[in-house]
Amino acid sequence: DSNRPGAHLTVKKIFVGGIKEDTEEYHIREYFERYGKIETIDIMEERSTGKKRGFCFVTFDDHDT
Repeated sequence: DSNRPGAHLTVKKIFVGGIKEDTEEYHIREYFERYGKIETIDIMEERSTGKKRGFCFVTFDDHDT
C-alpha cells in the first residue's frame, strides 16, 4: 500500500538470522555479494564470551540492492 507511512523508505541494512556458530564473515559476504556491493557485515557476539549470537547485519553500498 503506497499510501502507508514508510512505504517509500529505502533500506541499506538488513538483518540476517539463523546463522550457525561456525559461519565466518567471508561466508556471509560470498552469499550476499550477488545482490550488490557490501559496505559492512556486523556479526553479533556476546560481549563477555565472544560467542556468536546467531545473527548479523549486512549493510549494502546502495539502497536499491
